[in-house]
Amino acid sequence: NIFLNLAENLKQIIMKKLLLTVALLAFTFGEAQVLFTESFNGLTIGDLGTDFTGETPGQGSWLTFANNGTGTGSNAGNSNFQVVADGFEGKALHVTTADGSSGSRYVWQNGMPTLWETRTAGNNVINVEFDFFTGAQSVSTTESGMSLFGTDASVDPAAVRTLAGFVYVPSTRVLRGVQYLNNNGEPGTFLIGLGPNAQTPLTLEDNTWYRIGFSYDTVTGGVVWSGPGFTDAALPPTFNIGPFPISSCEVISVTPSSNTVSTTIGFDNISFKAAATSELLSIEQDFATANFSVFPNPATDVVNVNAGNLVINSIQVTDLNGRVINTINVNASSTAQVNISELMTGIYFLTVSTDQGVGTSKIVKK
Repeated sequence: NIFLNLAENLKQIIMKKLLLTVALLAFTFGEAQVLFTESFNGLTIGDLGTDFTGETPGQGSWLTFANNGTGTGSNAGNSNFQVVADGFEGKALHVTTADGSSGSRYVWQNGMPTLWETRTAGNNVINVEFDFFTGAQSVSTTESGMSLFGTDASVDPAAVRTLAGFVYVPSTRVLRGVQYLNNNGEPGTFLIGLGPNAQTPLTLEDNTWYRIGFSYDTVTGGVVWSGPGFTDAALPPTFNIGPFPISSCEVISVTPSSNTVSTTIGFDNISFKAAATSELLSIEQDFATANFSVFPNPATDVVNVNAGNLVINSIQVTDLNGRVINTINVNASSTAQVNISELMTGIYFLTVSTDQGVGTSKIVKK
């Protein structure tokens, strides 16, 4: 097979999950509709959930679920889901994974099927975007990310499929896409490499924020992924199965038997949008994420910029008010360093001018 099957315990947990998820506001933005946004800035620092059984809503109507499974994990609790101050833009959600050989974490809101029905006719593609924090260097083998789930009535009214999403493993720093698809006649949930081909995963940096997204076409069952360095935008239509009715979109963390330690990952600026096509990231963001990486982010002293095959001409640092803080001229190189040690704590923008265009990336100075 050209894909890797998800661990069996992940399949079992997903299949047993209730049909849950995202609600909240819906307003139009041009032809597309923003169905839900969450920056966590309006929440109080501390526990996100009221309990970790998924029964009682916590802050912002978020529901949280944590368990230790049948393995050696021992840290399931409300403290696994924390609203913290050091997000990508203000506050963010930090999720602490299981510390043993099994265990899972889920964060969601009820009401996605009802919310999805409020979309404008023709807006049949759901676009999911969020800022993702990889966390500190870790040997944790836990698979974490965000997934869109749907129901498969052809099997059972309660059967759940992972329609699309991401999985990140801290020990390898590898990010892969997730899709329920037909792989040479074998239907199942598979991990998709987001590098040069479907077999090659994408490696991220530790302690770095990335803006990533995926879309799911509720007419064709097609999935598109977007983010830093992604070159496999979508699989051929022959791999698609479905479509399936959407049931939920959730932050997830599932721990395999190989795991021995916990790790903490972050989520911020979550957005769900209904549109007629895949509309992942803005044009400016697409250029930035497809052509260069900025790390570490957040940073204290120095930020590294890598433009891949492009040649950097200059880098401009601006604050939130658009004031130019510094301009760095680069001597025809694909890499550069920006000293931010004297900047005040806060959010800034790096505008990178290259031989093929200009891209902008947000950075956080700690």
